[in-house]
Parts: sequence; C-alpha cells; structure tokens
Amino acid sequence: MSKVSVVIPCYNQGQFVDDAVDSVLASTYPDLEIVIVNDGSTDAETNRILKGYDKPKTTVLHTENHRLGGARNNGIRFATGQYILPLDADDRIAPTYIDKAVEVLEAQESVGIVYCEAEFFGAQTGRWDLPPYRFPEILLANVIFCSAMFRKSDWEQVGGY
Repeated sequence: MSKVSVVIPCYNQGQFVDDAVDSVLASTYPDLEIVIVNDGSTDAETNRILKGYDKPKTTVLHTENHRLGGARNNGIRFATGQYILPLDADDRIAPTYIDKAVEVLEAQESVGIVYCEAEFFGAQTGRWDLPPYRFPEILLANVIFCSAMFRKSDWEQVGGY
C-alpha cells in the first residue's frame, strides 16, 4: 500500500503515457503507485502500448469507456493511496510536486486539495496563469489545475467525480 496514488486516465493517448509516467517516476517522493486506466481505447497503438506496460510502480486497468470522470473514478477505486493525484496522460509533473503537496496536506488537516502552478509544453510553452483561489469564483469556473492532489477519504465522502 502506497501513501500516494497517481491515477492516469488514458483514452487513445498511448503516445503520451511514457512522458507522464516518467515524470512521476522522476519524483523525489518514494512512496507512490501509478494506476493507468485504459478507458476503452479504440486506437490499436494505445492498446498495444498499454497491453504489456511494465514500468516500475505501475499497474494498468483495462475498462470499457466511461469518459474522463468515470476513468478517474475507476482508477481511484483501485488505488491504495491515502492521497490521490489525477494526472492526464498528456501532462507531466515536476520532481518535487508530490513531496510539496503531501507536506501541505499532512501539515494542515483543514486543507483538502493542493494544486500547482502549470506550464505548457510541446507546441505551446510558458506558464499557465491560474487566478488565486477564491471560493465564489470556483463555483462559476474551473480555476484549479486538474492535477490537484486530494485525500481519498474526501473523494469517498463526496461520491467521486
């Protein structure tokens, strides 16, 4: 059982999975698992890549297509970690992100979610400017980056995505 579970939903994005997984494996935080959810991919190359995927700390779940929220829920149900970090197949994290997020969650019981600054890579580069957190604004628009770490117990309490 790991303290942190990184859940990577994947639908026809096999060409990106190695970059996402490698960014997690480069993490300075040692106590983690990676759960890749092959969410009913129809792309032959994605299925080929994920069929025999054998990187350390990584498990692949093969499911029917449940779309992004359902794929995340399937991965989180399988996950053993106390903390969950969703990571899209075409995203990467910095090596110290998990350390810093766990540190905040363990130091402050009242904090339920930790998110990071984001940077574009690939065709577009630079910082993705997210506004400061203000509760009234979060009710109107998504202002939290999708790779936000949270407690699995909170996910269970609200019934998932």
